[in-house]
Amino acid sequence: MNTLPYLDRKGRAYRYGEFFPIELSPFDYNKSVAQEHFSLTKEQALKQGYRWYDKPKPEHKPTVKAKDLPDNIKDVDDSILKEVIECENASSGCEGAGVFKIIPNELRFYQKHNISLPRLCPACRM
Repeated sequence: MNTLPYLDRKGRAYRYGEFFPIELSPFDYNKSVAQEHFSLTKEQALKQGYRWYDKPKPEHKPTVKAKDLPDNIKDVDDSILKEVIECENASSGCEGAGVFKIIPNELRFYQKHNISLPRLCPACRM
């Protein structure tokens, strides 16, 4: 390996025992812990050879804004199951698709435990 090192796209040589080349990483820079400790912009990351994840645009248009949802679960009926809810963080950097739906089992769970409907998409709730 020392006599014939691996050369990446930029011509950098990688020899036996060194870290793997950036281009072999299965992770996107902005979706890894590296972004938290060594923040880079998209342009900087791509220039250095890292991959970058661009969030896809939502396929569905929101029909209800999160702020318009009832505060009490007792005020919610089954019509909410047909609605596409806009995430409360949609305008300020939502991590997910920006929209979400309530499924029947989820609604029953909220009603059984007297929990109000979520205002954030599943990705923002984490």
